[in-house]
Order: sequence, then structure tokens, then C-alpha cells
Amino acid sequence: MQNLCQTDVTTVICGRKELTSLVHISGQLDSVKRVICMDDDIPSDLSAQNGWKITSFADVERLGRENPVEADLPLSADVAVIMYTSGSTGLPKVKRIFEIFS
Repeated sequence: MQNLCQTDVTTVICGRKELTSLVHISGQLDSVKRVICMDDDIPSDLSAQNGWKITSFADVERLGRENPVEADLPLSADVAVIMYTSGSTGLPKVKRIFEIFS
């Protein structure tokens, strides 16, 4: 959860098990607006609990096929990777890596 709060992430991609865990802490995840679940069997009551738009990955793929768009390639200044330490000696620390696209 520390990672989600530090990055102000708006979209989370996870499995059903992780989704269920996220719902329990949803009050602490103000920036999350959308969740893409890798599993197709998403309980319908989960969206109503927190106001998130929860979509299966299969639905995202279908939407992409039905509404193709040109690629919006990253810039060299865009964040390429966000890595966290394990946090074994305290809170996890974040490292953002840029310029991977140069």
C-alpha cells in the first residue's frame, strides 16, 4: 500500500485476490479511479463499495480491438520504471528511472 500512496496512482492492474485486498484499504487510496483485473470473474459488488471503475483485462483487450488508436510513444523524460526497495530496514524507498526510451 505504501507504494500506491507514494505514487498517486490512478489505475491499478491486479488479480482478483489482490483486488479483494485493495477494497479493504480503499479508503486510504484516494487517487485510485480504475482497476483492471486480470481475472474475468470480478464480483459485481466490489465496484459499488468504493466507486472505482473495475474492468477485466479481457474487456480492456476487447475495447482496444473495437477502438484502435495510434500509438502514443513515450518521451525520454517519461518515467520508465518505478522500483521499490523491500523495506526490510524501514519504509520502502522509491527509485524512478528515466531516459530508458532515449
